[in-house]
Amino acid sequence: MQEHEIDTILTQIKDSELPPCPSSLEARILRRVHQDQVIETSNWLSWLGAFAPSTTAIVASVALLALGSAFFTALSASAYASQNGRQAAASQALDFDFVRQTELVKFEK
Repeated sequence: MQEHEIDTILTQIKDSELPPCPSSLEARILRRVHQDQVIETSNWLSWLGAFAPSTTAIVASVALLALGSAFFTALSASAYASQNGRQAAASQALDFDFVRQTELVKFEK
């Protein structure tokens, strides 16, 4: 094709009338704009939720954190009780109960 023919085709396309826009297109665009505005003006939790991968992932991570915390708390309490029991047994075996007495030396006649 020659350049002149291309120019005439482009001119015909420019001059042709565009088909009418579907009526539902405007409604869809306005609905989408309104939804974006609602997300921007809602509370901070929903705004934060827009960035989160999913609610399920957040709930699962919080549950995992709670279970881990409960496990380590139970483990720590068990270790403390075991250590306390060993200290009491050692104190009794070595007869350190005399240290708890208030009168170590009696100055009475």
